[in-house]
Amino acid sequence: MNHCRILKDSAFPGNIESEELRKMYTPINMVHAVYAYGEYQKLYPWYRCHEDTDIRCIAEGALMDQPGFTEGTGFSAEEMKIWNQEVLINMANPTL
Repeated sequence: MNHCRILKDSAFPGNIESEELRKMYTPINMVHAVYAYGEYQKLYPWYRCHEDTDIRCIAEGALMDQPGFTEGTGFSAEEMKIWNQEVLINMANPTL
């Protein structure tokens, strides 16, 4: 199999540096921490934290707490809103 061919045909984001920033520095890590703390406190698997209204509310608040992040990254507030929604959808999926 020609691995270079697979890489050549892959779709990469237009601005990889901005994607790296968004992935590393958005509160996605905080959402993981909120779910882990909820898992510990409530004694159920982390993916069930998404079903818990209190924990999910805290996680959503963590994702919303990113003032000024879009400045200089090239992401609009709407793009970040979509990103945040996708984070929560992924957190609800126990296979991920």
